[in-house]
Amino acid sequence: MTETDGVPLSVEGLLLPRRLVLLLSGGRWTAPDDAVLRRVFPEPADFPSFYGAASIVGVNRGWHSESRAAYVCRPDPANPPGDIDPARSLLIGELGPDQMFALDYRRPGSPAVVYLAEPGWVEVAPDFDAFADRLGL
Repeated sequence: MTETDGVPLSVEGLLLPRRLVLLLSGGRWTAPDDAVLRRVFPEPADFPSFYGAASIVGVNRGWHSESRAAYVCRPDPANPPGDIDPARSLLIGELGPDQMFALDYRRPGSPAVVYLAEPGWVEVAPDFDAFADRLGL
């Protein structure tokens, strides 16, 4: 794993978006206020946490072997994607217990940002740059 200012460029074989690396290395990857979060996420935040570089590495070690239905979920064409492939995603934060958000690398190009809502994963941004823009980061 290669690093920039102590921030890994890839985790579990998946390349982090350049903007995320820059936000992490600059100490600017932090949760905005609740009003901003409500514009992006479908549910209110309880205890938002935008994971630091060490946490992203640590939490994703176990995530890639996750198989519990409550976390993997099922495809849902009405609220895509519905499911997630832990081996092709990286958790990057949470809004509270079981309110995780992740980078979804299943489609070509930049990973989408998805959120574990009820009853499954929903896309909140088509890529990380759009997500960061919506959060004002």
